[in-house]
Amino acid sequence: MKSILAILTVCLFSNLSHAQVTADGSWNGWLYWSYDNTPIRCTTTMQYKQTSTVFERVSGKLDCEYVVMDMGTREWTLSRGTMLEGNKVVGSYEGNNFKWTEIYSETVTISSELKVEARHMDYREKWIRKSDGLVIYSIEGRLFKRDQNFRRSDVRRRIIRHVH
Repeated sequence: MKSILAILTVCLFSNLSHAQVTADGSWNGWLYWSYDNTPIRCTTTMQYKQTSTVFERVSGKLDCEYVVMDMGTREWTLSRGTMLEGNKVVGSYEGNNFKWTEIYSETVTISSELKVEARHMDYREKWIRKSDGLVIYSIEGRLFKRDQNFRRSDVRRRIIRHVH
């Protein structure tokens, strides 16, 4: 009986923690930047702010050794499943799944998708030539939520206590 109660408690807290997951916070991981179907692994950091009415990319950086890309700050208003810049609809969202388009230049658009589950984020971005729909760059990968209270020394102490 105690083991069943323990399993139910774990399931309950697991479901509660997943329900509160958002893109809000700092993320680290790897994205693969492909040009001509040749992917390059990039160390990546991103930071987002998310409320019930606002989704903001605070910062983003891809460091691909030879190439570095800084993503600028961008803010969208969230309203009934749509993402707005000013009064213009530029994307959509459902739960923790976001899809939007940014205009890079007169000839290129950037189509992005972001999906948050538990403590990871799957990110996809395509740079598309407007004239013929050719994908110039494809960027995709997984990032992990950076815990603001995480310290390596804490983990080391827990491991040592567990072993001894």
